[in-house]
Amino acid sequence: MEDQFYIYKKDVDWSVLREGFSIPVSIQIVFKERMNNYLKRGEKRDLNVILDNQTYRVKLINQTFDEQKYPGHVDILQIRYSPQSPFALKLREIFASSLDYLKEKELRTRKIYEYLKKKENTLSYILQRLKILFSLSI
Repeated sequence: MEDQFYIYKKDVDWSVLREGFSIPVSIQIVFKERMNNYLKRGEKRDLNVILDNQTYRVKLINQTFDEQKYPGHVDILQIRYSPQSPFALKLREIFASSLDYLKEKELRTRKIYEYLKKKENTLSYILQRLKILFSLSI
C-alpha cells in the first residue's frame, strides 16, 4: 500500500487485546482528513487494518453520548472488534507475553480483593459485636 504511514502508538493493554481502543482527539483529525464522509456521532464503518501482511476487518465507531449532559464534548472515536475476531486473536498471538502478564495481574488483583473482602466482613462482624457488647455494658 503506497500511502501507509505511522499515525499512532498505543500501549498494549487488556482492552486492546480483547475489544478495541479509543483514538485520541489529537489524531482524530488524520481520520477526518483521510475519510470521505466522516462519521457522525452514533455511526460506524468497517475499516481494514493490515497486520503482518494480513488484512483484518474492524469497526470504526463514533460513540454516542448524552450531548445535553456533556455539551461541547469532543467526539469519542474508537476502533472496535469482538474478543473472538481474527484481529483480536492475532493480537493475542503476537502479544502473548503481554497477555500472560495481564492475566496474572488480574488474578493477583482478584485475590487481593477477595482477601480484603473477607477481612472487611470479619472487621464488620467484630465491630458489630463490639457495638453490641458496648451497649450491653452501659
